[in-house]
Amino acid sequence: MLARLTVAASIAALGLAPTAPGVRADEPWPKRAAIPRGMERTYQQAGERFAVDPRLLAAIGLSESRHGRSRLPGVFSGVNFAGCCAGPAQLCVVRSCGRVWQHYRVDGDRDGSRRVYDRQDAFATAARYVVALERMIRSSRPRLLLAAYNAGPGNVRRYRGVPPFRETRGYVRRGLRLMKRLRQPSSRRRGARMRRA
Repeated sequence: MLARLTVAASIAALGLAPTAPGVRADEPWPKRAAIPRGMERTYQQAGERFAVDPRLLAAIGLSESRHGRSRLPGVFSGVNFAGCCAGPAQLCVVRSCGRVWQHYRVDGDRDGSRRVYDRQDAFATAARYVVALERMIRSSRPRLLLAAYNAGPGNVRRYRGVPPFRETRGYVRRGLRLMKRLRQPSSRRRGARMRRA
């Protein structure tokens, strides 16, 4: 399983993967999901680049910044209320939570700079971080990846699943609900499988 994920991530990093499993980039997501068109493209491009399901990135974007529309501190400047995360993907920028941004930052729009407040840079970095989380928690299940993104991979390993934190359980529920709404019927007809939550 780990070898398959590593190969998929390598292929995507080289820009050879057409899209994440079970998702077609050329088909728009349902309007009922209320994801701004620009953010849909951002999630799909980041997902293609790192072989991460763009629906998972959309789930992260919903909870972290309402797809970049939140006016809370840390989304467009500064850091969040906890004093640790910044940007639309709310990536950790301080030592106490692992400096995720500094370790995984990516120039998502290939403009020559990497900025945590730039949505393309932030979600390309989030996709790269999700690939690292898969290795850390030894799972590609969306439920566990969402929990690890919210509560940290150490807590997912410690509790052998979704930690019993109220915030994390809500984060996972909200994310899985959005991923289900974004499931594309045409993908299922072609026989593509979605990873089990």
